Parts: sequence; C-alpha cells; structure tokens
Amino acid sequence: MQKKNKSKNSKNHKKKEHKKNSTKKIKNICIIGLGQLGGSISANLIKKNYYIIGISKKESTIKKAIEKGIINEGYTKLKKEILAKSDLVIIATHLGLYEKILNFLHKINYSGIVSDVGSVKRSFHNICKKYNLKFVGAHPIAGTEKSGIESSDPKLFENKICIISGWSDEKSKKIVSEIWREIGSKVIFMSPKEHDKILAFTSHLPHVIAFSVAKTLEKVRSENKEKKTETYIAGGSLKDITRVVQSPTEMWVDIFTQNSENISHAVKIFQEQVSYLLKLILSNDKGKIKKYIKSAKKISSKIIKR
Repeated sequence: MQKKNKSKNSKNHKKKEHKKNSTKKIKNICIIGLGQLGGSISANLIKKNYYIIGISKKESTIKKAIEKGIINEGYTKLKKEILAKSDLVIIATHLGLYEKILNFLHKINYSGIVSDVGSVKRSFHNICKKYNLKFVGAHPIAGTEKSGIESSDPKLFENKICIISGWSDEKSKKIVSEIWREIGSKVIFMSPKEHDKILAFTSHLPHVIAFSVAKTLEKVRSENKEKKTETYIAGGSLKDITRVVQSPTEMWVDIFTQNSENISHAVKIFQEQVSYLLKLILSNDKGKIKKYIKSAKKISSKIIKR
C-alpha cells in the first residue's frame, strides 16, 4: 500500500524559500531508498528547490523523512503514477534490488533519467542498457558505517568525489553531473569497467580486510579461555580497522558477489604483500622491515591528504 504524506510538517516545508536549482529541466526527483545516502541526497536537494518524492518499504522511514523535512511526499511502494511525475529517479538501495526496480521502470515505459549511487557500476550499466533506459551511473565516495534515515546528513557529500560512470547520452550525463555539483561534490568520469577495477582496491579490499580481522579475533576468542581479553585491550588501530564491519550487511553481500572477479584479484595481490611482510618479520632484518614500513607510510600520507 502506497502512502502519500500530507502532514503539516510537509506543507510547512514546501513554503520555505530556497535558492532555485540551476538544472532547469529537472524539478521532481524520486529517490528510492532512504538510508544514509538516499536520505542525505534528499536532505541536500530539497533545500535547493527540488521537489523530492521518497520511496521506502517502511512507513516509519517515510514518516521520519517527512518529520525531518527531507522529502515532500513519500510512499512505501513503486507506482506508475508516482514515477510519471518524476524527471529523475535515483536508486539508493543495495545492488540486489536493481534488477527488480529497473525492470519495473522498463515495464511502465519510464521516460525520465535513471541514476544510482552504487559501489559497482557494471551491473547498473548493463541492466539499464538491457531495458533501453535513459541512465547515468553515479557513485559518491562518501558515507560512513552507519545506516538508516537517522544518519542522513545534507553535508555528507560536500567536497567529496562523485564518480559518474556509464551513461546513455551526453545530455543526461550533463544533467546528473550538474546535480552532483550542486550537492557539493567534485565530479569525475570513468568507465564502469575502470570504476569496478579501481574500487576493488580502494574500497572493497579494505572491507575484506576488516571482516577478516574481526573473524580472526573470533577465532582467537574461541581458542582462548579468557574470552573477552581482546575487548578489554582493543587499541585505536583495532577499532579503526574494524569500524566499517558495521556497514549494512546486504550492501556488502551484493558488492562482493557483483564485483567478485576484481575483488579476487585485489585479495590475491594483498595476500602477496602479507606473505612478503611475514617473510621480513621472520627474517628479523630490521633494515628491510624499516624500509618496507617507510614505503607504506609515504603511500598512506598521500591517501590521508586527499
């Protein structure tokens, strides 16, 4: 059952004067998925005079979004009449729902632009082409381990990179790129193939490592009579590396399965580095260990500065 909210909060919000959006042909935006990313996009764009329609399977999420003033109206199901008045649809769900959503858009002959925020771009690109949709793939390099509408932040994307990756036509590419610039992001372009290869190293591999570290601790606990030892002595480094383990489970299941080939390649290279470092440690060669650590520090400093 769809739910259209016409609460007092919603009406008052619509009366506020906001700076007019510069993307003239885009007025109504439907955002499917009101978690941290979807909610943050909504919270940002509604302040720029876009009319935001939110879609979430939970009525409680729609209610919270209305109360927070980050959508103009909300529904719990996709309907043709909802999408008919949307110039742009942004999919902000986990990757596993893309096929179903894009198939629905195809069946209703949706003529607007479709975009997303997913961490794997080839799947979105291929499905959109299959259904002959007008599309622009997008991946904002932002977000935290937190999830849900409660973690939405209109400033989440400010000065962060947004990768535009795969598009049906130049006009749509220009429109979506401009929207991300309005949001506050630095827009760059790359092919879906290149995107998925790079992100396997810069985003997906770090999560593989984080999950593995957490499971390593579990194994140690099962073999240790003092079950909670590592909990008491966990330093900042352990907390930092395992923080992202709290990210949404469904999201990472889909990322791992949809970019498995590239992630597998990244993990193999990482394993080679771990094996080499272990060899250095066992050699007790302080000079070589020092050289290795200093080399890693140089790379780390470049990453931190960005």
